[in-house]
Amino acid sequence: MASPILVGIAIFEAISWLVLLSGVASLQAFCDDNDGIKCGVIYAFGWWITSFQFFVLVWAGFAACAPAKGLRKATVPLLVSVTAIMMVSSNDTYQELEGISVTSHRGENFKNRLRCYFAGLIMSMVFNFLWIILAGFDDESGDETPKNMSSTAPAPAAPAPGYGAGPMYVQSPPPTVVVDHSGPASH
Repeated sequence: MASPILVGIAIFEAISWLVLLSGVASLQAFCDDNDGIKCGVIYAFGWWITSFQFFVLVWAGFAACAPAKGLRKATVPLLVSVTAIMMVSSNDTYQELEGISVTSHRGENFKNRLRCYFAGLIMSMVFNFLWIILAGFDDESGDETPKNMSSTAPAPAAPAPGYGAGPMYVQSPPPTVVVDHSGPASH
C-alpha cells in the first residue's frame, strides 16, 4: 500500500497536471493561424509534455500500489525524464513571458494563458522532484519482514543441506546409514 505522503503528492500532482492541461489548451484555443504561426507545430511540444506527464502519473500511481518493487524503481527514470523536459519548456515559456509586452497584438489575455501553462509546469516539476526524493527513501533491500515476525527477533536458522524436506525452517533428523565393515559373512 502506498504511504500517506505519496498519496498526498499524487493528489497535488493531479491538480498540477490539470493546471498544465488547462494552460496548454487555453494557449491552443487562443492561437490564430492567420498570424503566420502554425499552432499545431508550436504547441505540439506542450501537448506532448502534458501527455507524457499524464502517462508518468498513471504509471507512478500503478507502481505505488503494486507489490512489485521493480515497478517503483522504474518510475524514477520516467519522472526524471519528464521533469528534465519540463525544465526546458519552462525556460522557453519564461523567455516568451518576458518578451511579451501588454501592448502587443496578443495582449494581456495571451500572457495570462501563458502564465497558467508556466504555473502548471512549475507545479508539476516541484511535485515530480518530491516524488523522486520520496522514491529514494524506499527500502533498497527488497526484503520485507513477514507479518508474524517482529523486526527485532532473529531469523530462524535454515535447514542444513541434505536434511529432510519438511516445512521451511523445520529440521528433520539426518538419515541414518548403517555401514557393515565386517566383510563377507562367514557362516
